[in-house]
Amino acid sequence: MLYYIVSFLLIVSVNESIVFAQKLSKSENDFSLQEKLVIGNKEKNLLLEASSVVQASSGEILVSDKLNYSIKKFDNLGNKIVEVGKRGRANSEFRGPNALDVYKDIIAAADFASSRVQIFTIDFKHLKTFYAPGPIHDLAFDPNGKLWLGVLTDTKGKNLFQYDIDGKQLKHISLKNSKEDVFDNMFSFVISNSGKIAIVYNYFNKIEIWDIHSNFITEYVVEGVIASAKKKTISTGLFSKIDLPLGIVFQDVAVDNKENIFILSSDYSTNQYRDVYVYNTNGKYVYRFTLLAKASQVWINQQGELFTIENKRTIVKKYRLNNFSKK
Repeated sequence: MLYYIVSFLLIVSVNESIVFAQKLSKSENDFSLQEKLVIGNKEKNLLLEASSVVQASSGEILVSDKLNYSIKKFDNLGNKIVEVGKRGRANSEFRGPNALDVYKDIIAAADFASSRVQIFTIDFKHLKTFYAPGPIHDLAFDPNGKLWLGVLTDTKGKNLFQYDIDGKQLKHISLKNSKEDVFDNMFSFVISNSGKIAIVYNYFNKIEIWDIHSNFITEYVVEGVIASAKKKTISTGLFSKIDLPLGIVFQDVAVDNKENIFILSSDYSTNQYRDVYVYNTNGKYVYRFTLLAKASQVWINQQGELFTIENKRTIVKKYRLNNFSKK
């Protein structure tokens, strides 16, 4: 039931969103973004609706294409090598692939608004299918190859789970800012090379830092960003109501190999879906910059190159960050 409620309300939220922009401090863009690669601009590498992008250690780029019901693999020049998937619920089929990550030669993929996870080799050989306790909104491998899932459940505090690639649940972390509200429990997260987990809540301004051993490190807010999304109360039945957010505070998060956390703001920033705030894993402010185009996802490889999903999720771009030297 939770899956159907969340899916319906997410659609309503997008259709009825109201933008409340806050004035930000003076721009700090004294460096440049250099475009290095575009995927989705040619007939042989078209994307219908990209949901997630990651790069394997071999250099191959993986993109989940939700409307094409597939995961596509490209070389480092943007040429499509192969893809897997079609619409369905069997192994190697998808209802709409969403969150995606890769660890060495292992790929993990979850369907949109679904509890199902599929594990593949880098060559798309299907290894395992298993199910989380609720719809998965994000996932990531840790440095030890364990898979972490951000999950919507009916139980407060049970939203971040660790699994092995065979689908065995190992443990969960009870997040400090977990709430009863469905939307307030939605978050994006990343895991650094040292095993630090950065939790970025989507509908209110709070960042939590943990490690993969379940130790809490710190929490902080992003200065200059609204405290929480504006809400509207709507009826979902004769005696039930829900507070529907009218916009998203933070869209996504990425981490580089220097432990810098890149937080992509959303509806409540001056440059919607373009302003990126950079903090370290100890909660210290580092920098802020603005993307060249609106993005729905950011991801950073081990070389410090920035990947974005742009143009209504039909384009993946790779950028080089030049003169990003402030500490």
